[in-house]
Amino acid sequence: MRLGLIFAVLLTFLSPAQAVVYSELELYLKSERGQHHSTDSFVNDPAWVDAESNPRFGEAAEEFKAGNYGNAARLLRPLAEEGNSKAQLLLGTLLHDGLGVERDVAQGVSLIKRAADQGLATAKFQLAFVHLRRGEEDLGFQLLEQIANEGHVFAQINLGLLYAPTMSDDPEHEKKSFDWLLKAAEAGDSFAMSQVAELYYYGVGVTFDGAEVERDIVEAVRWSLAAADLNDPGGRYVLGLIYLYATKFDGTLNDLEKGVALFRQAAEQGHFRAQNRLASVYRHGNGVPKDLVTAYMWAKLGERAPELSSIVWKLTPEMTPEQIAEGEKRAREWLEERGLEAP
Repeated sequence: MRLGLIFAVLLTFLSPAQAVVYSELELYLKSERGQHHSTDSFVNDPAWVDAESNPRFGEAAEEFKAGNYGNAARLLRPLAEEGNSKAQLLLGTLLHDGLGVERDVAQGVSLIKRAADQGLATAKFQLAFVHLRRGEEDLGFQLLEQIANEGHVFAQINLGLLYAPTMSDDPEHEKKSFDWLLKAAEAGDSFAMSQVAELYYYGVGVTFDGAEVERDIVEAVRWSLAAADLNDPGGRYVLGLIYLYATKFDGTLNDLEKGVALFRQAAEQGHFRAQNRLASVYRHGNGVPKDLVTAYMWAKLGERAPELSSIVWKLTPEMTPEQIAEGEKRAREWLEERGLEAP
């Protein structure tokens, strides 16, 4: 019941056009900026574990954190039976996922629910996704909104994605998506900042005094800069869009060199849409010398994201077999250098 459950639910709700955001969220959660949102990252938080006041739970949490799940389950079980909500959550997670114990989804969910009933926010978050996975949307959204209103930033982000405009024609959903992402951005989350920046850039779900507005480039710049300052590739991607296409809004912002540099920085961080955009930039020689091999390399890397429209098919008729082979080789090397597998 870790990130796999969250992603499974998101992919159920996300439209094909929005599915690439799932890949960007996954990238974020694996980074230093987003690791604290992992559904079991709380085990790494000394304040959450509070081993001093409960050494037995502290020992169990250490075993859980080290991946010694069998030992963790053995230590957690008596604590869970005594009513320790955190032990119930961890043991429920192990049972649900079959880690170190025989898998028992029903018992795992029951334990997580007991922890949630005691008010444990991390348990409520996991239980919400159990409900959503089962198609119990009212219960799932109710729990997520409850803890989001209490300041749970990752719940706010997920509500923003679940209410995303591309999933529904309901204007109220657009506003909810924007409002939840804005709350998470205002709490300092860089992924949410980049999402808000992009919504301001395109004008989707953005309201001002109750009236929809098409775009707010000033706010898009503000939030994308804030995200980029936190080393978020999504923020750099939106800034790149603004600098490359700013002539549509404000010619003073137009700066091809800055736009390409920002796309490259985001692409090097693994941002799929930035990789795809950079491929297009090199294909057309937009602000850089035309380079089909480099374009092909970035296009191959970008097409790893689900549902992202790749330009590989546009490039291949323009290239020689030798150029294609070189582009493939560079893409493989880029992945190998980062310990990533080729698709």
